[in-house]
Amino acid sequence: MILFYHKLSIVLLFEKAFISFSPKGAGTVPYSEQLELEETKRQLALYKQQDQLLAEIEQTLYKMKEIAQAAADLKDNPSEIKNLVLQMEAYEKSIHSMELKLVDLRRIAASPFN
Repeated sequence: MILFYHKLSIVLLFEKAFISFSPKGAGTVPYSEQLELEETKRQLALYKQQDQLLAEIEQTLYKMKEIAQAAADLKDNPSEIKNLVLQMEAYEKSIHSMELKLVDLRRIAASPFN
C-alpha cells in the first residue's frame, strides 16, 4: 500500500509540474485529464486515511501486547487482572470500530468517481 501511495504522489507531482510549466496561452489541460487528476487526488486522500487508521490499529495492538505481558506478571492479583481484562476489551472494541472504518474507506476507494 505504501508503494501505491508513493506512485500516486509521483503522479500528482508530475501533473502539478506539467500544469505549472505549460507555456502561457498553450491551452488548458483536457477535461478527461482533469477528471483523472481529481480521481487520483481523491484516491490519495483515501489511502492516507487508510494508512492513518492502520497506524492507529498498530499502536492499539502494541498497547494490548503490553497489557497481556503485565497480566502474565500479575498471576496472584485477580482484581488487577480484571482491570487489565477490561482495558483489553475496550481496546478490542476500538480496533473493531477502526476496522469497520477501514472497510468503508477501502470500499469507497475501490469505487471510481465517488
